[in-house]
Amino acid sequence: MAVAGFFYSHSHPDFALKLLVAAIGLSGVGILALIAYLEVYLLTARIYVDSVRLIHTAWLARRQEIRIADLGSIRRCSIAFRGDLQPAYMVENTRGWPIFCLFANRWGNPALETLWRRLGLIPSGSWNDQEESEMIADLPCW
Repeated sequence: MAVAGFFYSHSHPDFALKLLVAAIGLSGVGILALIAYLEVYLLTARIYVDSVRLIHTAWLARRQEIRIADLGSIRRCSIAFRGDLQPAYMVENTRGWPIFCLFANRWGNPALETLWRRLGLIPSGSWNDQEESEMIADLPCW
């Protein structure tokens, strides 16, 4: 349809202007909808612990649960992401394989330190330990 509209607009410039305005308007609406979704997602995201699970929830997102018994260790590290180093916690299972990562800037260190205490785990490592973003590409990042 867009191609047909382009060829039709070649001989009807007013139609081309209407197509351009409609495309810009729809793009703007789409961008505003995406921004609104991300804001609501970030405002409603929660991590909490019940007796046997670590649970992550957010509005319009799938609930993710991990058994506390499957958690082995937590490492502090920095992840190279778009040219910046982002402080993160890498959560590993009992075999040492990464399960997910939490960005410290998003959740805040005091809240995460409280979470680790409730789980009975002590973070190891340093923020100077660097991980590449490709390494965590397949991991959920909360």
